[in-house]
Amino acid sequence: MFGEVAIVIEAVPKASYEQRFLYGAEPSYLSGKIWVKKQDFSILKIIWNPRVIKEIKNIEEIAKRYKAEPRITIISEYKFEKNGIRFPSRLYIEEAYGNKEGKKFVRSETDIVYRDYKFFTVETEVKY
Repeated sequence: MFGEVAIVIEAVPKASYEQRFLYGAEPSYLSGKIWVKKQDFSILKIIWNPRVIKEIKNIEEIAKRYKAEPRITIISEYKFEKNGIRFPSRLYIEEAYGNKEGKKFVRSETDIVYRDYKFFTVETEVKY
C-alpha cells in the first residue's frame, strides 16, 4: 500500500463494550480492516464496517423501500507523512443498494481527496 510493506488487521471490539456508546455508534460496530505500515505501525488505510454510521437504521429503512440490501462503503486513506505523523489523503463513501438479481444502484457517492498540504515552521524566542 503506497509502496509500503503493510499488515492487514481485522479489528473487532470485545463483546464487553457492546452496551456502551461512542460517537453515536455502538462500539460493537466500530470495526473494519486496517492496513498498518509494518515498519512503524502507522495506519495507511481503513475500510470501515458500515455499522459505524450513526443513522444506519435510516439506511436500512431506505433499503426496504428499494427492496434491496444496503451496500455501504467507507474508506479512509492516510498517504501523506510529515515528521512521523500521517495525514489523510482520501475519504470515500458510497451509499449503494443491491437487489436480488445482483444489480447495484448507487444512491450517493462522496470522494474527498486531500492534497497540496502546506506545512510550515513556527519559531519562538523566549526573552527574560
